[in-house]
Amino acid sequence: MARPRALAAARQARTDIYRRLVLDAAERCFARSGFEATKIQDIAAEAGLSVGSLYGVFPGKRELHAALQEERGAELLGRAQEATARQASPLDVLLEGIRVYVEFFVAHPDYLRMNLRHGIAWALGPSREASEQTEQYAAWRQGFELAAAIFRQAIEAGQVIDEDPALLAKTMIAMHQVHLADWIENGMTLSAAELVERIHRHFHRTFATHRGEPHARVPTR
Repeated sequence: MARPRALAAARQARTDIYRRLVLDAAERCFARSGFEATKIQDIAAEAGLSVGSLYGVFPGKRELHAALQEERGAELLGRAQEATARQASPLDVLLEGIRVYVEFFVAHPDYLRMNLRHGIAWALGPSREASEQTEQYAAWRQGFELAAAIFRQAIEAGQVIDEDPALLAKTMIAMHQVHLADWIENGMTLSAAELVERIHRHFHRTFATHRGEPHARVPTR
């Protein structure tokens, strides 16, 4: 019995390694060429695997894309929930959420490029009708509803302007997309800390009710 178990464990370990190689390669390919233009052969070559080995882990490109979105989305949401749980006020939660969000994308620039290539307005979320985007839409919806709930708390605490919380959440998400796209377009010259500082300043000017707070220095390129 020990030998079959050892063989099964070895096969699973190899599958896990192949899965990681394929996901990382797909992220780079989708970032470079976009989903439609990327072929399975491109991903296999990027991963250093045969097409047959790739198909042994994922049945197709759409399933691969969905798995990548599901994994990254869950990772981002988990980090945000863990970090914001330690904050004292709704405003602190929103600011900490921005920090986590920006640092995540700065650490995964290919994933950022991949999502910017979709041409989708992040504030509106991916189409729920597209089967390959089911996981992405679910992750977006969960993150959006969390942001809207925190904005509602911040309004009740008098920390942000009194407006529809859902609209405020969508506006903040759109702000993230613009700043991150600008960061990519301008050669990623700002550090994560500088980019967070820039977005925090924009956030205070757009949403906060405390107009007397000193403004942070805007980092230059």
